[in-house]
Amino acid sequence: MRKPIALLGCLVLTAVSLSAYALNKAESDQPMLVSAAREGFTPAQAEDLAAKFNDPSGVVLEGGDVALFGLLNHPEVSKTAVIARSGPVMELEVAENPEIGQVRFQTDLGDKTLE
Repeated sequence: MRKPIALLGCLVLTAVSLSAYALNKAESDQPMLVSAAREGFTPAQAEDLAAKFNDPSGVVLEGGDVALFGLLNHPEVSKTAVIARSGPVMELEVAENPEIGQVRFQTDLGDKTLE
């Protein structure tokens, strides 16, 4: 009679452990809210997410926390430079090209142009 009770106890402990693991994993798999991300990342989070952003496997293309971190911290994950402007702003000439508006394409809403 001891074997069935021991087996039952083992099954219960396994079920409880797996449930706790699944619950913990589900919480960690939830994407970070943008409002929470705007408050900042811990140094450990920032280091981990920056490393994943630059990972050649393309994990950043999956979106989620890695992409969110990269978008909120672009200078941290990509080479950028602030270039100070000196001198007056040069005005650009207007050179409209009406041919651009003639481009046609199909969408779910029907035949469209860029006009």
